[in-house]
Amino acid sequence: ANKLSIMRARAVEPLVASLSGPHDGVRLQAAAALKSLCLYRSAVPRAVERGSIEVEELVLKITPTSGKQLALAVTAEANSAPGLLSLPSVGPTDRSSRATESNPLACVLEQLMYDLFDMATAAAVASARELGESIPAGVADPVGKDRSARPLVDLLLSDVHGVKQDAVGGLMCLAVNTKMAVIEGGALQEMVDLLGSGAAKAIVQLLAGAGRKPDGAGVQDLVQALRSLSAMDARVAAVAVGAVPGLVELLQSGNGAGKEQAAGALYYLRMLNPNVEALIQQARIVEQLVEVLGMGIAAGKESPAMLCMIWALLTLAEGRFEVVSEAAAANLVQLLYTGTDVGKEASARVMRLCGADEGNRAAMMRARAVEPLVELVQQGCREVRDEAAGALLALSSQSKAQQTPQAAAVEAAGTVGASWFG
Repeated sequence: ANKLSIMRARAVEPLVASLSGPHDGVRLQAAAALKSLCLYRSAVPRAVERGSIEVEELVLKITPTSGKQLALAVTAEANSAPGLLSLPSVGPTDRSSRATESNPLACVLEQLMYDLFDMATAAAVASARELGESIPAGVADPVGKDRSARPLVDLLLSDVHGVKQDAVGGLMCLAVNTKMAVIEGGALQEMVDLLGSGAAKAIVQLLAGAGRKPDGAGVQDLVQALRSLSAMDARVAAVAVGAVPGLVELLQSGNGAGKEQAAGALYYLRMLNPNVEALIQQARIVEQLVEVLGMGIAAGKESPAMLCMIWALLTLAEGRFEVVSEAAAANLVQLLYTGTDVGKEASARVMRLCGADEGNRAAMMRARAVEPLVELVQQGCREVRDEAAGALLALSSQSKAQQTPQAAAVEAAGTVGASWFG
């Protein structure tokens, strides 16, 4: 009873973390505690990210057997739990089980059972190593073993009515590594739609490993997903900080496409959470960021102080403005011409915000900002068009300077032509 209560209190994860701590005494005590908790014929620990009532009822009915076998002891009362489809009672099974063919939800629950079993096994293996003991026979170290999230991906991509919603509880309780595998398998949008902020940690972990892909494939979609989640749940912005090291690595070691992906992602994360700025400064990548965002060769002609000033302008908080010098205005216009989509969006945003000041408007007009802004309104991607329209309105009328890009884009449809071509 004590063992189950301790596991339900989610003690396994901090104990595992303690195994890599700096103090010998703490490590040994944590290892001994894990050894006593993770006996192989005990109940599976509930060391999961988030609980749900229907899955908890099911987990209490499941007992791991030797090796990778699991006994899915599902009783009739489990079928009445909210959100659960009817599941057949099955005996010991492995990953070749065909039970999921008769019920798509079964693949979610079966994967959950493997996640829980793997947590117990990983903790036991770690404690045995820490104590200098041999790993018990028949216990496989879960690290690096073959895992496939394909059944979950297929489930999420299916159009079977009601199945995905019924599976939300089980999906929420999957280990972060499994969520990552599902997202990498092509079900990012489905995971975001179903789990909301429950998918944020998996997305951040994928971004933290972005440096392993030189071309940064998938980074843009992952960051956009984080941005959309942060609009629904403010806590996502705090979690997003964990993605910065992987993006810095990609910026420094990726190929051309990878560097662009990393620079855009770091810019968006900086706008999402101001605390990202300290990590960017610590990594000393501001000059490289400004260059990759689109100034190219022109960045090499500027002093580090000017590049830092440009970065400070690009990351202004919404509703704020600063004085823009003639040189800074010229560099912002350079970004409108040569920047990546993120660089163009950021530059136009500065002009929208800083156009509230008459001196700034004059400096931007002298730098010939109007022509590239008009071109971007006509040909840019949606985000760039919105910001460019807002910049044009800010430069044409002081009273419009503080409009949001969305409101500016709507008004621009009827007024930009009159302002600049009439």
